Amino acid sequence: MDIQKTACFDHKTQTILGPYSKLFVILARGLFSKWKQPIFYSFDFYLSKEFYSDLIVKLANYNMIVVGTTCDLGATNRKFLNEMQISPEHSFWTHPQLNTPIFFFADIPHMLKLMRNHFLDTGFVLENGTTVTKEALFHLIQKEDTDLKCCFKLTLGHLTVFGVERQRVRLAAQLFSSTVANSLKEFYPKLEELANFIQKIDNFFDVFNSRSENDCRKFLKSGYGIYTAEQNLALDTMYHLCSTMRSITKTGKRKALLPFQIGIMESIQSLKSLFHYLQEKYNINYILTFKLHQDALENLFSQIRGLGHQYDNPNPIEVKNRLRILMISKNVHELFNCKNVENNSDEENLSVKLCQHLTSRFEKIINQPLTILAELPINLKALAYLGGYIAFKFRNKHGFYNLGMPTNIMNAESPEIPTEYSWIFRVSKGKLLTPTPLFWEYLQKMEAEFLNFHGIRGFYRGTYAVTKLVEEIRRKYPYIPEAVAKFFSRIRLFIRIKTLNSKLREKRMMKKIRKFY
Repeated sequence: MDIQKTACFDHKTQTILGPYSKLFVILARGLFSKWKQPIFYSFDFYLSKEFYSDLIVKLANYNMIVVGTTCDLGATNRKFLNEMQISPEHSFWTHPQLNTPIFFFADIPHMLKLMRNHFLDTGFVLENGTTVTKEALFHLIQKEDTDLKCCFKLTLGHLTVFGVERQRVRLAAQLFSSTVANSLKEFYPKLEELANFIQKIDNFFDVFNSRSENDCRKFLKSGYGIYTAEQNLALDTMYHLCSTMRSITKTGKRKALLPFQIGIMESIQSLKSLFHYLQEKYNINYILTFKLHQDALENLFSQIRGLGHQYDNPNPIEVKNRLRILMISKNVHELFNCKNVENNSDEENLSVKLCQHLTSRFEKIINQPLTILAELPINLKALAYLGGYIAFKFRNKHGFYNLGMPTNIMNAESPEIPTEYSWIFRVSKGKLLTPTPLFWEYLQKMEAEFLNFHGIRGFYRGTYAVTKLVEEIRRKYPYIPEAVAKFFSRIRLFIRIKTLNSKLREKRMMKKIRKFY
């Protein structure tokens, strides 16, 4: 963690600290129990093999058996790993006292961000010679330049991210998501290599981000060991991808592997070996792999900054005092806003400018009625997906059982199935709902009324927008249930507002990019 590089006087010990620029912390965490504890901190410290061995021996004396170590791949950490002779073929070292293995894990969220950065900056050359870059994703965004779209996770901000925004794991995870992969398969079948590339990364991250024993939405996110065969297949596929792909350079493609590729390969080997070791020794059933991240340490750094409120660049004395508070206080995260680890002291206050941008942007929006809804096939697929969500929300309400049908009892190849349902069948694991023929007719009529009422890009500026739209729908189509019309009108308006706000953020971001470059 970066701190203020100044010399400070500690009045309690009457010593001078600093000037230091880095805070170094070692944190211990339970793999199968809910606890964590910082056990060592220092300033401008470089970890060595001797110090690490002494530390884990002391932990063993308190019946804390170390079975794994996680860190990012900064220069000092790579030096330590080289000293420990860690490699994809040998991803562990031996406990100096117990003679048991200690497996190394690279911080997978950090590896995901590094992969995203190289993908956006240069791209990769795959084993078969195919080049995967971000250009096709720009076309995907332009193809779905509406507020109602299938690939709702992908925006221009995901492809032009720079500066402190590159520290956000969420943006990288959304870029390499199954939604983006399925969108490419749906709208650009010729880009199957890029879609498979993204899907492999998403499957790998699911395995390394499990937070519950059984995940009902994505089975790969279940605890590692619940679906061992499928999870190992995802890991082996990612291992092969990292070992064979190469980053693009100005002169061609890089010959050597990048650090993040090596870190991912080492982590894959370590996870499989760790599970096998713990299963034999302790008869465990699964591992929640999110505990192999260093998110707990990042949260600690965030709390250290958060205790200073606006002053988030503490000097060494303030770091000591804040660590002391965190060590003896309970629920500090509820007293301070410590969750934003991306705070930067040079960020300006944009609240007034945001209001100005909102006013000027919305005043320029022209409401235009839509006469032919079938001209937008992508919108119809997204509309069908939205209809399935509405049917799911009403599935247990009396009188609304006939709004949707699950995909696991339907034949996607049947000529009776509308082509607009293809997106639902592509992303469904069998539990998504498709609108019934009658409800699909209702949806198209309600969407047409929504676009006539709010326009293609804007929204109604008066009061009671939802109520008035529901009244208009019911006036023309009295057989559409009022509860369904109201729910549709509300969620459809929220989607429109979210899209407009996203456009505003992208506009401000592009101004920053032009200024930055």
